[in-house]
Amino acid sequence: MFAEVVLDRRLHFPLVYRIPEKFLARVTPGMRVRVPLKSSEITGTVIQILAESREKGIRELSDVMEGDTLLSPDLFELAHWMARYYHTDIARVYHTMLPASVKKEVEERPHDYWVTCTLSHPKLIEAIEILRAKASKQAALLELVLEKAPPLFLSDMKKDSRFTSSAASALRKKGILEMRALYDENLFEAEFFAEEKKVLSGEQEIAKSAIVEGIRKGAFAPFLLHGITGSGKTEVYLQAIEYTLSLGKQTIFLVPEVALTGQTIERFRKRFQDKVAILHYKLSHGEKITMWRDMKAGRRNVVIGARSAIFSPLTNIGLFIIDEEHEGSYKQQGSMPCFHARDVALVRAKLSGAAVILGSATPSVESYHNALEGKYTLLRLTERAGKAQQPKTKIVDMKQEREKSETVSMFSSMLTCKIRERIDRGEQTLLFLNKRGFFQYRVCKLCNETIKCRHCDISLTYHKAEDEMRCHMCSYHIRKEDSACPKCKACDTLAFKTPGTEQVQRALHKIIPDIRTLRMDRDTTQEKHAHDEIIKQFLSNKADVLIGTQMIAKGLHFPMVTLVGILSLDSQLFIPDFRAPEHAFSLLSQIRGRSGRELLEGEVVIQTYHPDHPMITLAASEDYLRFYESEVGERKRFKYPPFCRLIKFTFKGKEPDATCSFANKYRDTLLQYLPNDVVLPVTPALHKKIMDRYYYQCLIKTERITETLSRMNKMPVMKSRAITVVIDVDPINTLN
Repeated sequence: MFAEVVLDRRLHFPLVYRIPEKFLARVTPGMRVRVPLKSSEITGTVIQILAESREKGIRELSDVMEGDTLLSPDLFELAHWMARYYHTDIARVYHTMLPASVKKEVEERPHDYWVTCTLSHPKLIEAIEILRAKASKQAALLELVLEKAPPLFLSDMKKDSRFTSSAASALRKKGILEMRALYDENLFEAEFFAEEKKVLSGEQEIAKSAIVEGIRKGAFAPFLLHGITGSGKTEVYLQAIEYTLSLGKQTIFLVPEVALTGQTIERFRKRFQDKVAILHYKLSHGEKITMWRDMKAGRRNVVIGARSAIFSPLTNIGLFIIDEEHEGSYKQQGSMPCFHARDVALVRAKLSGAAVILGSATPSVESYHNALEGKYTLLRLTERAGKAQQPKTKIVDMKQEREKSETVSMFSSMLTCKIRERIDRGEQTLLFLNKRGFFQYRVCKLCNETIKCRHCDISLTYHKAEDEMRCHMCSYHIRKEDSACPKCKACDTLAFKTPGTEQVQRALHKIIPDIRTLRMDRDTTQEKHAHDEIIKQFLSNKADVLIGTQMIAKGLHFPMVTLVGILSLDSQLFIPDFRAPEHAFSLLSQIRGRSGRELLEGEVVIQTYHPDHPMITLAASEDYLRFYESEVGERKRFKYPPFCRLIKFTFKGKEPDATCSFANKYRDTLLQYLPNDVVLPVTPALHKKIMDRYYYQCLIKTERITETLSRMNKMPVMKSRAITVVIDVDPINTLN
């Protein structure tokens, strides 16, 4: 018998090893093993048992490691589906599913221990009375627990004279106290006090009832929850999770980006307390191991995270939730497997017999189409929760604004006036501009050449704080004084163009000198917990205006924000990608939805040079249905998803001519093996050069995705040491 083993190294293929007779009864798929590799031993995971193998010189497994398998049966099956569908090696899928720290079993000294009492308040008092006579030190320690407000940490308890290690150990053995290792002092920042369950509206109750019935049946049940911004989708999620937990089942809740959803996570922590596991890239190795073990042991039954959280090792899942299902961050791009967490969640839910909620105010065209086709149950929330009303929207034609104004300003007179009104009333404003930095690029007034990065096909952005021009792709930078025109070599002819958020903040202080502002973009949120700190300051009324990029458009709830100013979104309207209208509509709708979310009336001011553009007018009224009808008609006309499937091939190499030549040879093979599909010509990517690598791409349109993938498997393997090929099934953009 033989075992196919994925090694804990970045090999993109499994190796085959002979199973010694003494291990035959123990080796199963998912088992951790030690195997020889050249002159050393390495750990790996068994993915398949083979009765025979034609390979020569097969070596034997060295040892079988003790402990549970890392992947549950449904994850094993999911991994093989991903390898087939996303046309990649099974080893790449396993490396994606399993965190490196879990595979290496890295040990890290705990920062502290989180102490919880398993007894209710009355039972705790009763235990103290009983122990006073028999074990006074244990009783004293429980009195300390009774006095302290949660969360309670071992380091704090040790400072009290009533603490003794023997008493703590005895209470732990009795099951009265539980201690959980902490590897990050900031892991449990939230206050653990129960959040009151909110009374649902009629629409919310209908949606919840349908979802609960789907969970109760214990079979695959997909729902699309289409709710306008502020309609209370999160409360529906929370009550659906409560029902799931009441059945002894578990939930995976996906968010586009954990760092931008602190307010939502805080609500989950308050509602479900220590049952919640929050997964994100800033977790230390020790934290990842602890979380993984807790999830496998069933101690964490609600998992919150970005796309990789879909691979959490829960074994009794009753519900998957994909919040903001339209978000592009759910799609892994640039490295294989190029999976979409939403689609993987749907497949895993089928394997688990679980319900799935896809939630969004602006669903992707594909998801809404699937709902109308009956593949998902469509649930609608058409009104804002509580007594909040939809904000009133004003569109400002910036062409007319410039004509009537003697000075050029990025703020229209209407927007400036409304900002002043909010300051006078003690209310707050959000200002949105999806460009960071001070100026977006620098251009020569003589020859019209743009200053670009030496390593990328990207214009350099000016950052005033550092007084330098910086590439947002590779971080290459030069001093402002050092930037001369690369074409005509002139030095005093360079002009700055297109302001960013840094310039917006500076300009606003010139117009209203005493205004208090905060800025949220990638430059101001580099440090750990920077997002949360900015949000806390704004919530505590430390600023009148929050200026930001699309970070401020996602999932934030500011009760005192009654004005949203969209300074410009025109560049989003003309991106030559079939999904560009969808992305523009979604972004406009999301940022518009931040205004007037409670009792105070909200307003939105949209500044644009294209006031009659359909995306502007439809998003201004958040008329998703009209947008969908228009967009799906265009997609059908030009044969784009959901009326076909796309596969994108990206070719990356150091030499542009060699890369382009290889790409065209690859396309010739595709044409030979895929005669029934449309194989578009090879073209340079939108950004042809990134980090000294040249990018070309080729796109396939197919109406028979299964047949196409099957035919691709029969193609000869085309490889080049100098050129990387990335295959992206169902790409979310066709430009890069």
